[in-house]
Amino acid sequence: MFGITIDFPLMYILLCVTLGFFYSYFLYRKNTISNKIIIVFLFVIRSIVVFFLSFLMLKPVANDLKVITEKPTVVLAQDASIS
Repeated sequence: MFGITIDFPLMYILLCVTLGFFYSYFLYRKNTISNKIIIVFLFVIRSIVVFFLSFLMLKPVANDLKVITEKPTVVLAQDASIS
């Protein structure tokens, strides 16, 4: 089972999303490029990168739990000492 845990409340993830959105918005609000497809693409990429970088500052920890079942091994030993 795989999971990611952080030490902070989940509201901080929403804060990271809004930080990425508003950072991109303020950079692209007064844009002079006429091609809207490029602007939307750059806006989305920058939002994702800022979200990811701010999420990494929350120190996420990846947990991986594997359950392995092994059959028991029977060992027969004989003591040959004279003590």
